[in-house]
Amino acid sequence: MELILTEKEIQYLIDNYSKQDIKISITGINRFTIITPKADIPCEIIGVSKKSIDIQYEMGYVKHLLAKSFIKLDIPGLNWNQDIKQIEIRPFELIDFLKKPEFKNFSLNGFSVTPERIKLELGILLETT
Repeated sequence: MELILTEKEIQYLIDNYSKQDIKISITGINRFTIITPKADIPCEIIGVSKKSIDIQYEMGYVKHLLAKSFIKLDIPGLNWNQDIKQIEIRPFELIDFLKKPEFKNFSLNGFSVTPERIKLELGILLETT
């Protein structure tokens, strides 16, 4: 199963479901920038596993130090490793419709970003007994 969204559709979801004023700009293959009132954060997808997406971000020394000191993310499905400037996203724990029991055997077969679209590929894990 493939879920394909455009940058405009992603922005619509962010605008409607985020409490923050956040924008997203796709800047290349597997690269995007998160735009907030306080900082623009360039990001790159560096890995995809069966249940997670790893994103590396760039932030200046002072901004990163402030973020490490003052921002604490306690969101199921997000693991922020501030020491190596990476965020692990576990969509099956983060996205409400993917938390449903019928998705428990689904896997993440691919996640990619291009200037035209964001593509999420889902598969089914074989049950082992």
